[in-house]
Amino acid sequence: MNRDSRHHKRQGRTKPFGTTHEALKALLTGIEDFLTRTLKLTLKENIQINRCSLGIPFLGFRVFPNHIRLSPRSLHRYSEKFREYERSHAESITKEIIAKSKETLKWIKAQF
Repeated sequence: MNRDSRHHKRQGRTKPFGTTHEALKALLTGIEDFLTRTLKLTLKENIQINRCSLGIPFLGFRVFPNHIRLSPRSLHRYSEKFREYERSHAESITKEIIAKSKETLKWIKAQF
């Protein structure tokens, strides 16, 4: 039993499109041929064949067999933009809150 089949046996998963790395490469060759001849398309050069458990990067997300997550790079970019937004609006937000608080205090004082 090779390392790859042990890994999948432990995971309780099987490879969805082929049983071996060689079978997947053969499938990829057929797909490339179809795309080139029929659709006049080409695939990028650095295609990688990995286990599905590692996830597949797609449009800023990492797609796993059972769920989808925001990719670490996209999460980092989002966090940076959000912090920048908070910093740029912190002063105006604070002024608004202070102004509303003063109005509320005036109203409360007027009630008593």
